[in-house]
Amino acid sequence: MRREGVVGCLVEVTGEGVSALTATQRSCVANMTPEYGATTTLFPVDDVTMGYLELTGRAHSEVAFARAYLEAQGVFGDEGNRVYARTVTFDLSSVELSLAGPSRPHDRVAVADLRRRFEDSAVANGRTDLNQVFDAGRMGELHHGAVAIAAITSCTTATDPAMMVAAGLVAAKARERGLMPKPWVKTILAPGSHATELILRRAGLLEPLRELGFFTCGFGCMSCIGNSGEIKPELKAVSRDVELTSVLSGNRNFEGRISPDVSQNYLCQPALVVAYAIAGTMDVDLSAEPVGCGSDGTPVSLAEIMPTDDEIERVLTRPWPPRSSPRVPVGFSRDRRHGAPFLPASPIPSRGIPSQPTCAGPPTSTSPASERSSR
Repeated sequence: MRREGVVGCLVEVTGEGVSALTATQRSCVANMTPEYGATTTLFPVDDVTMGYLELTGRAHSEVAFARAYLEAQGVFGDEGNRVYARTVTFDLSSVELSLAGPSRPHDRVAVADLRRRFEDSAVANGRTDLNQVFDAGRMGELHHGAVAIAAITSCTTATDPAMMVAAGLVAAKARERGLMPKPWVKTILAPGSHATELILRRAGLLEPLRELGFFTCGFGCMSCIGNSGEIKPELKAVSRDVELTSVLSGNRNFEGRISPDVSQNYLCQPALVVAYAIAGTMDVDLSAEPVGCGSDGTPVSLAEIMPTDDEIERVLTRPWPPRSSPRVPVGFSRDRRHGAPFLPASPIPSRGIPSQPTCAGPPTSTSPASERSSR
């Protein structure tokens, strides 16, 4: 879209591919409008939209009323008979698992190409020895590329039920294999809405995320606007020397925006945030290297923990009873005097520094030093 030059344009998305996108995937695309310079991005209201209303607890009578009104106005669905100043065709089948970074939302990079993108950016930042090892005290040894912040956060991607369920399923599969995030990673869960957290809770996926350290710290924009807080003290102490990274499911990753101590920031879907938290580094090719080693010492690949579309769909087809979402967020109370929410007295438990399983057999370390020849 940036190449097409749509600054100041009103973009309307049409065609048969629209029906393949969920309501919240469409919201994600629309929310990225400023990144390609358009004034707004509009999607048609159709059966997918109505399905989202039902999924999020609207009464059947309300959904029927909304449909009837839109049909009466002639704006329900994609009629296909509108006239546009310009038409741009995009093939959804060309989409592949990707990230964006290290400092601009439109700098897309495939999972397989991430290592090269990281290394080139690190060298451009003045890191001359990418094999250098740093002592992080109780955290152990650190290498350039260590993930300081892994945040599931955003008002869009963290609202999409499919994306969030996928993250929960990755967490569940990771726990089954005995995988945990690296101890230096600060893990953050900030769902885009209370309803999203409720979906995870009812699907039994909130607990696996918590077991990996992803506790709910709030809702909506957090890390993508710089509200992650301090990184781990051991990392902060060496942040001037180590090319630290972050991975988040937000929409913005401009330089210095996520944390003043983090050099490179990568955007991706929530499920990949969990995967890279486990890997502990962005200097890795997860299309060919293991995410980590299970409790039995066996290397675990990204493909083994990423859920299929069918697995996600089975979770999402469990409908909500109408009007079932709680009025007050779970885990919070209200100050009776001022009506202000406050955290419960019992603190979130610390997971400490869990032991990291090692791979059995030949070395399969994802440590950059074991994969890269000296520069």
